[in-house]
Amino acid sequence: MTRTSENKAVVEELFGRLSDQDLGVIDDLCADGFSVEISLLGTDESAIGVDGMKAMYEEYYAAFPDLRQDVVELVGEDDVVAVFLTTSGTHRGEFRGVPPTGNEIDVEDAGLIRFEDGQIVDLWPQSDMLSLFEQLGVGLDR
Repeated sequence: MTRTSENKAVVEELFGRLSDQDLGVIDDLCADGFSVEISLLGTDESAIGVDGMKAMYEEYYAAFPDLRQDVVELVGEDDVVAVFLTTSGTHRGEFRGVPPTGNEIDVEDAGLIRFEDGQIVDLWPQSDMLSLFEQLGVGLDR
């Protein structure tokens, strides 16, 4: 197995276990000093590092208890993997001030993930949050 294919397998495991609501996967697969900063659209905050990423997923699980992130495509070279995902779920709990709507969401996400020694060290995610809020029936001018 090549290093690139090993890294792709780690990305598959990451999102598979996150879809099973297993936040321990972040500790298992991310290196010490793991770096991520995710702007939490609809707030003035960002999710930073391991703790921030876990808190963000806890927020999503509370709002979308059936949250799934399915890998659509993986493209990699050496220690960098690009991932394209579909995030889906049903809005059953408050999400960033939006009360539950019962609406189903289907959002496209992407990210670049950098590895060192088989562990994730950097994650640069991009999510279509405008689409998510539109699917909840909310404009961003709220």
